[in-house]
Amino acid sequence: MFDARLIQSPVIEIPENLSTESMKSFSFAARFVRAMRGCVALAAVLLLASGSASAATPPPTANYVAIPTAVNTTAVIPVSVAVDSHGNIFYLDIFGSCPGVSELAASNGVVSTSTVVSCLPMPSGAETYANQQDVAVDNAGNVYVADDSTVYKVALDSNGKISSSSVASTLITKTGSQEFVAVAVDASGNLYIGDEVG
Repeated sequence: MFDARLIQSPVIEIPENLSTESMKSFSFAARFVRAMRGCVALAAVLLLASGSASAATPPPTANYVAIPTAVNTTAVIPVSVAVDSHGNIFYLDIFGSCPGVSELAASNGVVSTSTVVSCLPMPSGAETYANQQDVAVDNAGNVYVADDSTVYKVALDSNGKISSSSVASTLITKTGSQEFVAVAVDASGNLYIGDEVG
């Protein structure tokens, strides 16, 4: 089974004493770097989820990767990727078909060319596309998302898949100059949130 901890967000150091305009430019550049890392991360996750490779012995070329047709046509710039214990893949794509989290639901732990993209529900007030920042998943079927101004949770079924009973709820709303850029959850269900400004 693929270990999602192998996919790490880039560490970007912010220089001191930046003007407001410089900070905006730096923030855009930082997001661009995260987007490029997101593309590599999604490709790596799909490579392993296809059953064609393991973390220790990748295949010699990308020809062995079973990339879902839906991803091939809609996943343009993924900025964050998470994988649960069932092999389901969750990602944020700033130009994709879903305004929030996209899910590739695995069948018997494998994502294939026939896998379709499902859009997870979003709570009222959540930001979309380019303002989505990070996604994480726990062992209880919950997906956590950080966008510029909120952190929200989507409850899935016991197999980590979207269902008619899947509900999205806001956990945190920013105050003042906060800007959420990262979210992580540990094995005990503790939530960790990165704030770029506040």
